[in-house]
Amino acid sequence: MAPLISVIIPVRNGAAYIEKAVSSALSQTTQASQIIVSDNGSTDATAALLSKYEDDPRIKVVRQTGQFDMFAHFNKCLEMVDTKYFMMLHHDDFLCDESALEQALAIMESSPSLSTVYCDLVYVDKMGKFINHRQFNRAGIVNADEIAKQSVLSTRNLFGIPLLIRSDSMKSVKYDNRITYAADLEFSIAVAKCGEILYIRKPLIAYRIHGENASVSLFRLAFEQMKLIALKHGISINALERVEMYLRAWMVAFQKWAYFQYLNKVRKY
Repeated sequence: MAPLISVIIPVRNGAAYIEKAVSSALSQTTQASQIIVSDNGSTDATAALLSKYEDDPRIKVVRQTGQFDMFAHFNKCLEMVDTKYFMMLHHDDFLCDESALEQALAIMESSPSLSTVYCDLVYVDKMGKFINHRQFNRAGIVNADEIAKQSVLSTRNLFGIPLLIRSDSMKSVKYDNRITYAADLEFSIAVAKCGEILYIRKPLIAYRIHGENASVSLFRLAFEQMKLIALKHGISINALERVEMYLRAWMVAFQKWAYFQYLNKVRKY
């Protein structure tokens, strides 16, 4: 049977985490998926670790011939999608429920108006140990426009991580390399314009927080990039809301800085 789902795993120098990401995709209960791992010129042990999967018919390992910036690489990965549905699984994250894709697939197949299925998240540390549970307090179909504006005003991604995306919904959607801090948010807003979005109120994806997270060094860009997202997607922001955004951006930056300090010095991740 031809696969219905592509699990795309972009990686660069992810030797510490890539095996967990791949194994979580391999252990999914649905048999309707394929796994594509794209190595963006890794210089650590990633390439050697991936070599053991090259004879597995469920996995396609792609060795990029050049070294792309992060979002150019993500867009290269999107070009590989040739299935009805897909998910982008970052190499340091993993699926924390073996039925995650099966649950999302059943919903998508029964609801052709949906573009994306989301879920709650589990935050884990560098070692994969539980930190906390991020609940979005949503279930079923929700208003994506409201979430987009709330995200911009709060300078946080309130969508979460897409569990499954309908490939037809993509059309010409790509990652915008101008938006480095909030790329995942901007991508979710763009895809949501192509169909309804739905939440499963269960933690199905584990998001790993560690010192190498790309967003750690980009907190200071939050305010300007949220303004760019608002402009690009026609989200109206009045003068008072702009002040609110500015204040929230600094508050969120401080909270995240303090959180990473806690992880680094108290949990010693």
